[in-house]
Amino acid sequence: MAEDLRWADTEDLALALAEKFPELDPREVRLRDLCVYVSQLPTFVDDPNATDESQLQAIQDAWYAEYEDRRRKSA
Repeated sequence: MAEDLRWADTEDLALALAEKFPELDPREVRLRDLCVYVSQLPTFVDDPNATDESQLQAIQDAWYAEYEDRRRKSA
């Protein structure tokens, strides 16, 4: 995982979110809240306002894929 995370680090952001919120279903997170979750990650260094809906959706999709993968492995 990258040390300093930016909006473009979709997969790394998804991994960080999955680690920080392991029980949270990403499909239940509104994009506005996702923006806050990402900007509050300790290694996030980008401008919190420098994203758009498509980037947030990509992060949410990657987070959901990681969430599902972890659920399958723990079952």
